[in-house]
Amino acid sequence: MTAPTLIKPIDNQALINVLCMTRGRPDNLVQAIESAAERVSDPDNVAMWIYVDDDDAATLALIETGWHRSIPFPIHWLVLPRPSTLPEGLNELWRRSSNAAFYMGFPDDYTIVTDNWDAIIRTTMAQESSDGMAIGYLCDPLEPNANVTFMIETAQWVNYAGQFLFPYFPFWFSDLWLQQIADMVDRRIYIDVGVLPMDGSKGKTQTMWDLYFWRRFFHILLVERVDTAQWLLDYIHPPNSPSREGALKLMKARIEEIEGNQRRVPNIKLNAVEAKISGEKGPPSERYLAALQSAKEHLRTMAPRIKQYRNERLLRDKIRMLFDEIET
Repeated sequence: MTAPTLIKPIDNQALINVLCMTRGRPDNLVQAIESAAERVSDPDNVAMWIYVDDDDAATLALIETGWHRSIPFPIHWLVLPRPSTLPEGLNELWRRSSNAAFYMGFPDDYTIVTDNWDAIIRTTMAQESSDGMAIGYLCDPLEPNANVTFMIETAQWVNYAGQFLFPYFPFWFSDLWLQQIADMVDRRIYIDVGVLPMDGSKGKTQTMWDLYFWRRFFHILLVERVDTAQWLLDYIHPPNSPSREGALKLMKARIEEIEGNQRRVPNIKLNAVEAKISGEKGPPSERYLAALQSAKEHLRTMAPRIKQYRNERLLRDKIRMLFDEIET
């Protein structure tokens, strides 16, 4: 299979573009950036791209001070209307940033604690992915199950996927979406770079309403993750390649594992989780409602493919049951 057409070509094979969303906490942002700057090994091959809401007075005031000029790598501020979701903003940063080899998501409330973190990223990704199609992740101490919360995407990956993150979720889920795709094609790479949360613990989840809907939305759209993984697998292991059969078997096993873990949780339990974790107490904001409407429209668009996948899954289950009966 031919290489994917690059929406954003690679102009610099060593460049890491760090993508950061921030709002209303300039002190945290300064601390996060300084931690990266103090421990960078090659600042000429790192750039930071920061999305700033055009109504974020505190961060706009920070920009006006010119503080960022003391940082050894360039900082680019993208001042735009507040996006409906965080992934939507990260996608915009990816589209507008320079053409790098790697794109790294970095929150404004963590610090990097490992020296030469950029060199470690480049070396690890080169060693573990000769074709440049992979997802790297750093170890988040608040995620003991090694979930992808700090993602480093190769240019090939994000170009082939067409986006840095699935854009519809207003909270959670987008990183797990990426992680499941990477696991299906066996291209999730651990990078030994340490990060620490500034307050030492998880805070409340912002923009969190309707957990039941968003959990169902995630599960129903498994087919979209499967289709993306299949496109990636066809590139990594083209037809007639000796590695393809094993890769297809692994992908099938990963999908079955995900399907097996999709269980219904009573709405009352999810409501209790939401009440405990959500940082939102009032009625949904217009921004959230826009994200909800966009998600519903996406479901309508995907409805034929969802139905087809469900029918295929039912058929697979019936065939499996028949084989079990024959064997007994």
